[in-house]
Amino acid sequence: MADSQIVSETTQVSIMQLIVTPEKFDGRVISVEGFLVLGRERDVLFAHEVDATHLLLSNGLLVDRSEQMGRELKELDKKYVRVVGAFKFGGKHTMPFAGTISDVQKCEFWSDPVEPVSKRLKTITGAPDSKKPE
Repeated sequence: MADSQIVSETTQVSIMQLIVTPEKFDGRVISVEGFLVLGRERDVLFAHEVDATHLLLSNGLLVDRSEQMGRELKELDKKYVRVVGAFKFGGKHTMPFAGTISDVQKCEFWSDPVEPVSKRLKTITGAPDSKKPE
């Protein structure tokens, strides 16, 4: 499937929308950003890094790892990513998660907590850092 086909059939959604109203997106191909933890037994896309740190599982979604994700494990694990895949609502095995992202078509690096995208953009564009005194 070409990237343009993925985009035209994909619903852009926030992870919070999927957690709060998962039934609205059941069976749909979605694109969502979050903090990805690739584990031994399960992979979870959390709303925020702090949710992963404190194991706030209700703020996450299960992810069925694709071959591409396995190959790029070091680049994706414990990073903010964008995932495109089919969302499946509920099921006994997903508790306390609202659902699962499966049939992952794409998982791409978005930002590293150590070197956030906003910091990199300021360096590239020369925008002033709002935290620095003038």
